[in-house]
Amino acid sequence: MASRRSLTLIGLVLLSGVAGSQDCPLGPFEEVTDDFYFTASSDQGAVGDVVAVDISLTIEQLHGYMIGFSARGCYDSSKADLLGQPVYSEIFDQLTPVASEFVVLPPEEGTTTRLFNLNGVTNNEVLGKLFPSADPVHLATVFFRLKGVPGDAPKVEFCDFRRKGPGCIRSSLYYAPDGKQERLVAFSTRHGAGELRTLPGEPTRPDPPALPPGAKIYPEPPTAENASIVFELTGAVARPGDPDVPLGLYVTSNFEFSGFAVSLTFDPRHLRLARLEEHTRPAAAKLDNEKGQLGMYTSGTRRIGAEGERVRIATLHFSVTQEASEVSEATPKLEPFGPYLNWLEIRYAAGAGAETVPITAEVTPLIVNSGLLKIQRRPTVPGDVDLSYDLDLSDAVAILSDLFLGTQQVLCQPAADFNADGAINITDPIAILNYLFLGGPAAKPRDVYCTP
Repeated sequence: MASRRSLTLIGLVLLSGVAGSQDCPLGPFEEVTDDFYFTASSDQGAVGDVVAVDISLTIEQLHGYMIGFSARGCYDSSKADLLGQPVYSEIFDQLTPVASEFVVLPPEEGTTTRLFNLNGVTNNEVLGKLFPSADPVHLATVFFRLKGVPGDAPKVEFCDFRRKGPGCIRSSLYYAPDGKQERLVAFSTRHGAGELRTLPGEPTRPDPPALPPGAKIYPEPPTAENASIVFELTGAVARPGDPDVPLGLYVTSNFEFSGFAVSLTFDPRHLRLARLEEHTRPAAAKLDNEKGQLGMYTSGTRRIGAEGERVRIATLHFSVTQEASEVSEATPKLEPFGPYLNWLEIRYAAGAGAETVPITAEVTPLIVNSGLLKIQRRPTVPGDVDLSYDLDLSDAVAILSDLFLGTQQVLCQPAADFNADGAINITDPIAILNYLFLGGPAAKPRDVYCTP
């Protein structure tokens, strides 16, 4: 089915630092200090070499519900150039599924000091498993190309000072404690700096590593006229009591995208989502098996899907209840509930600073294809791959589409082996067509169950 909504522009939420000095008021924030610190590792090389710096976070005490962090780094741009986007750790992806951002800011006025911000909105389920901890947790690796002269030793530090002009630059943690209206912001004065040592000699690492691509920034937002966005849930056949029925969740878009939201409902009398297997960046997920709802959301600046790429976002593993014997199908539906939509984050320019502060678009129209989850209550016949309990032209077409287009229209794989030679190939749809239209031989009679 197609779902149309008006085009909505949504600002990408970026955490802004606040400082505790008198000229940088806290506003609604309370301040706590010295319960965390960021650290940077050191590296060395000749002029022209690319060196790596690991950024880590240690939290010794959590102050309730943590909503995000900002690591505000600074370095001497006359001694090193910062290269592009960082490589994020697996922990970072789990910790910050929403609105993670890396931005390089212009030099401080009258200096060669440049700043970079590594921001994230945190997943508290993961946070509670990692912290408090006396050991640094690796978040990301940033890369610099050394310049200057041998003997230079510029530092990569974490900034705890007010930047000239509007706004404040601090390395911070942000909290929304349970039971309080006000929010906490945590500062620390003991971050660990890294050192980039410049050695004599010729460069041996002049080429930067292959960095994950950032999402393309389009000059204009997608519109109903030029957007082609398809959310797709593949189908399957199951029997009452089956414990693990996988359905693939895909997105295809003619625009690159860096985030998504997925909203899916199902009848809790017939299905329960046993587990969720994610295949892209981890998303913030809400599952309610009592109401039959699954919501997923992630956003950022890194590309998740290229133009025209069919991206497998997740595999949903459902358990089928015994009550499903009352129905012929129990199909989950891709439809909105609560704050969740079926939505893509497409980055596009919108005036000055758009490269560093992108905004997102809820693209329309969306084509939402819910796959069929059919319930098999009796055996079927060879060739009946769509479990209609009949053999017709659509079955041959489905096998051909799967073989040559990868469309995954065959719901009942055992039925696709029409000629019972132990393989599914071109001879099966040819034999079906020959039987249907040319009086060819029928399949050897046998009962076909689509699942073991």
